Amino acid sequence: MPDVLLAESVESAINDLPADRKDRVKENLAGAGERPDRQLKKLSNRDDYSVRIGGYRAIVDWDKAEGTLYVMDFGHRRNVYDQ
Repeated sequence: MPDVLLAESVESAINDLPADRKDRVKENLAGAGERPDRQLKKLSNRDDYSVRIGGYRAIVDWDKAEGTLYVMDFGHRRNVYDQ
């Protein structure tokens, strides 16, 4: 099972969410760590992947060799891809 590592900015963004959403995000990211081949969607024209969590998206770098998911960005789906 791959490790799931969060960037500091991602941890901060998740901690700013209401408790119910925060729990849902953490559960979904843990699920992505258990089954990344089923949970991650490859982004077009990028090397990154995304995880869908309701109206939010997590941008992930999946290092298959190390078995690690690096969550690099997190935000609402309307603006998370702009960065």
